[in-house]
Amino acid sequence: HRLGYDPTVRRLKELGCWEIDVPRLEKPGSCSKANARVDTFYSNTVIISADRQFGRLTRCFLAGREKPKSSEHVKYIKHQVIIKDAWPEAEMDASNDMRDEVAHLSKIQRLMPDSSSASGAFPALEAGGRICFSHDPRSRGSDDRVVEDNTRSLIGEIFDAINESEGGNREAEKLQMNGIPYRVHKRIATSPIGEPLRRLESILELVIVVADAMRAHTAILKSCRILHRDISNNNIMFYRTEDGMAKGLLIDFDHAIDHDQVSRTYHQQRSGTLPFMSVNNLENNDNERTALDDWESLIYLLCWIGTFGLRSDHANNQETQDNLQIGRWTNGSLEYIANAKRSDLDSDGQFARITDQFYDKSGNIAFLAKLVERLRYLLVESGPETNCKGSVLKKTTNNDTSMPLVDEQNDQPLADFFEELATTNQKHVVVDRIDPFKERVKHASKISKDMMN
Repeated sequence: HRLGYDPTVRRLKELGCWEIDVPRLEKPGSCSKANARVDTFYSNTVIISADRQFGRLTRCFLAGREKPKSSEHVKYIKHQVIIKDAWPEAEMDASNDMRDEVAHLSKIQRLMPDSSSASGAFPALEAGGRICFSHDPRSRGSDDRVVEDNTRSLIGEIFDAINESEGGNREAEKLQMNGIPYRVHKRIATSPIGEPLRRLESILELVIVVADAMRAHTAILKSCRILHRDISNNNIMFYRTEDGMAKGLLIDFDHAIDHDQVSRTYHQQRSGTLPFMSVNNLENNDNERTALDDWESLIYLLCWIGTFGLRSDHANNQETQDNLQIGRWTNGSLEYIANAKRSDLDSDGQFARITDQFYDKSGNIAFLAKLVERLRYLLVESGPETNCKGSVLKKTTNNDTSMPLVDEQNDQPLADFFEELATTNQKHVVVDRIDPFKERVKHASKISKDMMN
């Protein structure tokens, strides 16, 4: 098909709105006429536009199911779902696509009971899947096939040449080294429609909303074994119930993964959003990813709001960011940011350098400071073992236990022994670097439970 050809999104000029098909595929990855069924929605509002040439090219629409009768009725479209249209990296075989949001939400919807305490705090899947459509009859080789909209179908032989190049094709090798990811065009419709945190009316509402979201996070991990991996200001939203109360909503499971697969497959891949990315993800280290990474991200999110406020009319605006302690979470290399966060989390005194710069020292902001201080304590200091505590790397010297500390036969003095050890037996001394983040993994379940409570 032609580059850019997408018959599944149509501009209805006579009505002045978008008509959008969202797939309903019973068998993901199987593009055939039999399962290329769609739900059709109508939108008069684009809330996110794809304004870049590369990347995921995410677009979001507010939409309803009923087609407007005339252009006069377009402004009255009842928004029932939010539609996300994007080109994420994916596996060619959809059955092996472990980061597929539709698959995750389908599993959550199937396994989470309506009576759960987390009910209503995660999206309901209305429709979604990989975009497939009939082969363009105007292109070469007109036929009745259905194709999947992906990188390979777009650039065909070029993609294959780059990703299967041999030694003789130096230009293809260069492109391969630069990396051309396999991307798939996906579209998903969910409800309810959330609002951003900046529209909350108070810090107390913020606390209620993030508690709802993390309650959903905990329940989903427990019941479905799905770890979210991207807690940020854009992925915790809220909506208002009939009585006007704010209800938290944990969205965007694009980076989520089956937790049982994390240590074997995807833990080495970075996920998250600056400045809320956990230390493990910033360092891209080999530590197993757990719920503690997401709780750590929540601490950073609450600190960010405490510093800059829910809205831009608060005291600390981001123009002063470079002069604030929290500015180290966004400036410099990822390694520098990781080291800054390790330092800031390590002790009450270090962390106070962050909370002391919250934009207000009284009222609800003071309460928020106490909350994040408590969360920090539970995350980095409540572990049952010494090696679990803190956040900076620690050095420890271990002597080879097979080597005696004194020569009992010759009654060698300790001072002489250590001098000899330093000069002739250095190979027996091993300096380990203990990482508290790694040591806490085995206690992640208990620490997470304490943080939720």
